[in-house]
Amino acid sequence: MPRKKSKPKADLLFSKNEILVDNVLPPDRQVHIYEKKHIGSQPYTYHYHTTNQLLYVINGEGRIFFQKNSYIVKKNDLIIVNKNERHLLLYGDKSEPTVCVINYSDAIFHFLNSGVSLLEFLQKLNDNKKIISTDEYYLRDVPLLLKEMLFERKSELIDFQQFLAIKLLEILLLLKRSLLSTDSPNMEKQHLASTEKNVLDTLHYIDMNYYRRLTLDEMAHMACVSKRQYMRIFKKISGKTFVEYLNGVRINHARQLLWNKDPIKITTVCFETGFEDISYFYRIFKVFTGTTPKLFMQSIRLTDR
Repeated sequence: MPRKKSKPKADLLFSKNEILVDNVLPPDRQVHIYEKKHIGSQPYTYHYHTTNQLLYVINGEGRIFFQKNSYIVKKNDLIIVNKNERHLLLYGDKSEPTVCVINYSDAIFHFLNSGVSLLEFLQKLNDNKKIISTDEYYLRDVPLLLKEMLFERKSELIDFQQFLAIKLLEILLLLKRSLLSTDSPNMEKQHLASTEKNVLDTLHYIDMNYYRRLTLDEMAHMACVSKRQYMRIFKKISGKTFVEYLNGVRINHARQLLWNKDPIKITTVCFETGFEDISYFYRIFKVFTGTTPKLFMQSIRLTDR
């Protein structure tokens, strides 16, 4: 969701004339990641970097200032700062933010065939689109990706710089997908309570991540409700239980794979759709379709003749 502008209090005013040019990327590195706490007693001023920057608020609250606008940022927020963009992150009224900072050069976009379009997308964002919560269902995995990046940076295993670049690109692509998905109003959310919206987000998450190992406990935690409350709201919204919905999504994708004219092994379909046991896959497939995967595939071949 686009972030609303906030008004700075008098005690947070600062000199907007001082600009610090600070190259924060170590030599011979395309990506650098570290953690930093913004202390209220430290002097801060508007500044810019010659590299791009992505900030993730681990804890606390702060206020980010851009050229003309300022916004409150809190735990789990991502902040996009493009190179040469004047900005300032200050401590909040109640707490001081601890942030994960990623500095990166344009060179990482060379890893992608469409890297230039991703870079241009980020550069053209309005200020209110540069702060986005990782509570958005497209971005649920971002905190884990950041932890993996921090581990790689600290351990400096072989090819760790390439690993950092690839993981960062994954985060930026997820950011783009999330921002584009929220550009159009979501009509189905308008009349839902906040807890129902959270549960609805997990349905979207299941739709996009059906191939993963998903559990009821994990989804309830993601929706910030108890397991019992989650099951009740889930049934109200979808008309199905969690297991019924998840299996339904997986079987729909399995049918699409089997419908493909190119030969495919049933064990491959089982694996790609998130089922971990072939016998269970056969049983659930028959429950939803009335036939077995093998007979379903054979009927398609006969139809194509």
